[in-house]
Amino acid sequence: MARYQATLAGIVGVEGRGLHSGRTVAVRLLPAPAGHGRVFRRVDLPEPVPIPARVSSVVDSRRATTLGVDGQRVSTVEHLLAALAAAHIDNVLVEVDGPEVPALDGSAALWLSALDAAGRSVQQARCCPVVVDAPVLVSQGSRRACLLPAPRMSWDVRVNFDHPLLHDRRHRGTLTPAGFRRHLAWARTFVFRSEVDALRAAGLGQGGDLDVVVVLDGDGVLNPGGLRHPDEPLRHKVVDLLGDLALLDAPLEARAEVYLPGHALHVALLHALLARRTRVERG
Repeated sequence: MARYQATLAGIVGVEGRGLHSGRTVAVRLLPAPAGHGRVFRRVDLPEPVPIPARVSSVVDSRRATTLGVDGQRVSTVEHLLAALAAAHIDNVLVEVDGPEVPALDGSAALWLSALDAAGRSVQQARCCPVVVDAPVLVSQGSRRACLLPAPRMSWDVRVNFDHPLLHDRRHRGTLTPAGFRRHLAWARTFVFRSEVDALRAAGLGQGGDLDVVVVLDGDGVLNPGGLRHPDEPLRHKVVDLLGDLALLDAPLEARAEVYLPGHALHVALLHALLARRTRVERG
């Protein structure tokens, strides 16, 4: 059943360092009218243009999801988008005074706290969910992703890396605001220790430290406080998936089955979905 669209009840601000740029960035989340969608705006630029959070705006999906329009970019949007989608915030203007959304603690939890502070306001327009009526499948080497018909957004995510915390692991669930908050939002981004030097050399991960990123090394993690849950890295993969699927800019009624998830794979899946005939319910 279609629900009504919603926006924020007030304005809320957040500040922090970008995970990859290392720059301190301030963000303001503002209410927006029905039908506006989730839109970013680079207020540090002299003539900012709207950057809609849609798959058509994706200009880079390496290590993070980057959106761009007319040469203006904003990166690492996936954690915020996951929180907005899970909280059923459909219309919002996100003002950013830098090139990257701040990482905060590396999870979506502090974004949920900001949304809680702003409050939610229901609008007089129905959402138009996209209903997948036939399987949509993409693959990239050993990575695979599929959308299957289902009455609500759910997932079955599997990983299999050469590390005990990510070896043959699986997470299944259904998206609800309470479930996202309880089981996923707090899961932090992670990196393998063996990747750190190469990322830094490439100009990435400049804002990452052990307060923000879980660093996997040997059979465990380097973070003094350890993990928030034994499956924290896997659960963060689910957060990234949900954030990227929010680029559909409409609630998705489907089951996502993903093996070795990643931003490029998620974006390819959405392009495949949009390239074929789908049924859109209009309330």
